[in-house]
Amino acid sequence: MQPAHKSVEAEFSAAKAGLGVWVRALRLPHWIKNTLVFVAPLLGIQALTVHAGIDAVVLFLALGMLASGTYIINDLLDLAADRQHPVKRFRPIASGQISLSAALGAASALILVAGAVSVLLPLSSSISLLAYLLLTVCYSLWLKHIAMADVMVLAGLFTLRVAAGGMLLPTPLSPWLLTFSMLFFLGLAIIKRYAELERVLRKNSDTGRARGYGAPDLPILLATGIASGISAVVIFTIYLISEQYPRHFYANPAVLWGITPILLIWTLRAWHLSVHGKMNEDPVMFAVRDHVSLTMGAVVLAILLVAWI
Repeated sequence: MQPAHKSVEAEFSAAKAGLGVWVRALRLPHWIKNTLVFVAPLLGIQALTVHAGIDAVVLFLALGMLASGTYIINDLLDLAADRQHPVKRFRPIASGQISLSAALGAASALILVAGAVSVLLPLSSSISLLAYLLLTVCYSLWLKHIAMADVMVLAGLFTLRVAAGGMLLPTPLSPWLLTFSMLFFLGLAIIKRYAELERVLRKNSDTGRARGYGAPDLPILLATGIASGISAVVIFTIYLISEQYPRHFYANPAVLWGITPILLIWTLRAWHLSVHGKMNEDPVMFAVRDHVSLTMGAVVLAILLVAWI
């Protein structure tokens, strides 16, 4: 007969971690977010050199290792809360499948290797990686508990990925691209918070809270998130109207207008799903698995290709 009281260590007894467990702990599927480093090189492909292309791949790998290391740090900092969470308690570290010492060692090794790899990159991109690390640690320690500041940081981390890739090119970073990125990903970050809060409120009525947000914040998140997404589309439209695009990059720039309705439809659809409780808490990972989103993404790539040729 088991004792009525079990220690936390006993409840979350460790089993030897296999490859699948480490894949979950390192959030390897989330490396898809780091493909944002290729956005600027692809948009400016005429200015892309072989060396810059190789640097982009190196940056992607360094950022992936850095992100995985910071994911582990975040899980270590959230260990007590995760072990009380109905879903997060099954994460590899919270469940004890990976020991605390192994997790800390893996995080340290990943961050150190990422730092070593970054010396192969231009100084500006290396500094971007350092900024990503510092901002992520600040987020895990403090900023994620501050309503509205947390979503700004998440949008900034996405935009930092785009900026790091843009720094590999000889051309200056486009303020249009950075502004669009910040607004678009701010909208996605707010969708994530809205979905989390909506799920909590559905289970706990008006008493639930999620990441510092409560029931009164739901309409604020909805309004701010939709405004951010629409603002990103407006920025893109003004970019086309003002003919700010590099003329020598696009043979058929008028074709780019086809991207505008796709962005608008995707944004409104994402919020429609969120309001109806059908959005995954991470809209980026949702989009990767959503056939409609993948089809829209393929159409956007096709439009860009036609514009280039």
